[in-house]
Amino acid sequence: MEFFQSIEKQNFECDILLVTFIEGDEFIFQIEKSGHIQECDNFGIIGDGTYVAEAFLYLRACESSDSVGLALYEVIEAMTMAAQCVSTVSKIQTFNVVYPPGFRAGNRRLSFDTLTTKGEKFFQSIFNDRFGWRKIKDFPETSR
Repeated sequence: MEFFQSIEKQNFECDILLVTFIEGDEFIFQIEKSGHIQECDNFGIIGDGTYVAEAFLYLRACESSDSVGLALYEVIEAMTMAAQCVSTVSKIQTFNVVYPPGFRAGNRRLSFDTLTTKGEKFFQSIFNDRFGWRKIKDFPETSR
């Protein structure tokens, strides 16, 4: 508790998304510039496009039990839509999958994988071709 109180007294110049593992359980915390800390249930979001990204993650019913591939797609889709709707959201991102200590044989420390350019292109192609949101074309005229 003292740890969180000391963080809340800080004045950060950015929002922080903190992922940690404690006794085998994963935790996600959003830390605002003001120092306010919020524990997240299934996902955490920070930045100017939060309201857009959050809407898409809820629309997709994103949960902590989703597969890594599905979760990555859901995050990429949400970030893509946020970048299209909010001009201050960067169109360039890096995606990391974080693993708890001991997840990989012989590795007692926290480890992670970074999504490759090839992987990003794959997710972007399925966004463009199969799952992403479409503009309405040729909407039928209604008679009054």
